[in-house]
Amino acid sequence: MYARPIRRSEPPETAQAPAQRRWTDVSGNGGATMNMARAAADESAQVPILEAEIKGLRQLLAEVQANRDSLRRQVDDLRRDRDHWQALAKSAESEKAAPRTWFCGRVSPANPR
Repeated sequence: MYARPIRRSEPPETAQAPAQRRWTDVSGNGGATMNMARAAADESAQVPILEAEIKGLRQLLAEVQANRDSLRRQVDDLRRDRDHWQALAKSAESEKAAPRTWFCGRVSPANPR
């Protein structure tokens, strides 16, 4: 009955032409060199933007590496603390298992009942 209008994601006049063109698509009237020059100018205008993005990415990478190194040091410290406390716990267990000598020189069993 009623035809719906076709919706396009982008109007055709604002669509960007591909940066690389084939020579078969180019007309021989010299307008192609103008289009290629415009495309080259557009690409050269994007170079500073891309360089700024690369610089930002390198800074982020440096921060991530610094954070990773800091986390590694913290994990190493935590493992060292864990090992220290485990060694103390083992030595305390071995002291409990050994018979104790009281002040008068008598030896008492480890588990008196």
